[in-house]
Amino acid sequence: MTKADEEKQKPGYNYVQSLARGLNIIKSFNFSKKEQSLSDISEHTKLDRAVVRRNVLTLINLGYMVGKGGKYALTPRVLDLGFSYINSSPIFNLSQGVIDRLVSQSGNSCSIAVLDDCDVLHLKTSSIHHSSFGSARAGIRVPAYCTSMGRVLLSQLDDDEVRRILAQSEIKKLTSKTITDPSSLVEEIHKAGDKGWSFVSGEMEHDLNALSVPVKNGDGHITAVLNMSAYGEKIDRQSFIDSNLENMRRAAREISVLING
Repeated sequence: MTKADEEKQKPGYNYVQSLARGLNIIKSFNFSKKEQSLSDISEHTKLDRAVVRRNVLTLINLGYMVGKGGKYALTPRVLDLGFSYINSSPIFNLSQGVIDRLVSQSGNSCSIAVLDDCDVLHLKTSSIHHSSFGSARAGIRVPAYCTSMGRVLLSQLDDDEVRRILAQSEIKKLTSKTITDPSSLVEEIHKAGDKGWSFVSGEMEHDLNALSVPVKNGDGHITAVLNMSAYGEKIDRQSFIDSNLENMRRAAREISVLING
């Protein structure tokens, strides 16, 4: 992140730049970057090396990072940041039984997810069969633009906000079926809003079929999405919808009642 980018992100006087930089440093680590030097972190975050050093030393002092031989890594304490959200999330804590029952009824993988800007973030998953998508863990992100989950979640936003999110998304052809034209995507999002559900086949993975319905809060706003997915190029779209849509809607209403007290 350049200084110009940071200036654009500042919402005002109360913006704490050092906190934002520290979080960006934490997010620069992943499976392929388990250990990084200060130069590595500087390159990935676009922050000055001296700035990186001060933030890394602070994170080490707080117990979120360790350093050895010029390389730095995250510690398990970083999980506390995520678990604070999980422990305070009614959806995470109350939806598992409903999802498990839906999986038993359908034999398909199910999940609960929320929108996080350009991505859909999985909170809960349940699956009989283990597959790359069906066994997705809590915290896994997928693009919003090419998934039924994303289209349902985006459907409650106004067109300007939808177009902003699409403009910031890394839209690309993941399969031959992936819709990448922004106007066509807005149209698909409108359809999801009008119908109250979305079915997407073969756009994120060539043989992945997914049906999603909204989970609403007490004010009727979409707070999360319930998703069901199954692999198979020969799955019949209408049969999949007819067999599962009403059960999913009932499950979504049950989750809504649970989280809204």
